[in-house]
Amino acid sequence: MIEQPLGWDDIIDHGELQKQIKTPICLDESILSLEDTRKAIKLNACKIINLKPGRVGGLTEAKKIHDLCQKHNIGVWCGGMLECSIGAFFTLSLATLDNFIYPAALNTNDYIDDIVTYKCLAENGKVNAPNFLSDFGVNEDKLRHYTILSKTMTMR
Repeated sequence: MIEQPLGWDDIIDHGELQKQIKTPICLDESILSLEDTRKAIKLNACKIINLKPGRVGGLTEAKKIHDLCQKHNIGVWCGGMLECSIGAFFTLSLATLDNFIYPAALNTNDYIDDIVTYKCLAENGKVNAPNFLSDFGVNEDKLRHYTILSKTMTMR
């Protein structure tokens, strides 16, 4: 696979290039939305998509893109976008869907003083997604220490 060999806004030429080479093209920065995914599929611009929830508008949109790719036999994988471990947890959970056929590239343990009480650990080449309710927590003292501004909102 070769990831994003051309410019981020150049889906048309990615399609032309994919016709000329056997190596699967993976689009990354070109995919900002479900509509971008539809265009890439229509133009045969890739065989793989690097799906980053933070870039496409969250988990709901990422799931829609996953499902569309699966319908059209486009493989997906995911990488992080500098998320803290809380964001990486959700990306890891997304990566458990069926059409994530390549390993996820997540940096969940890189923070010097992370605020979560769970660390994702690889074992035998696999990372098990934690159960959000039982395995994952936030260290409230660290959260308070690093909080710059806090506002409380109430519902009427």
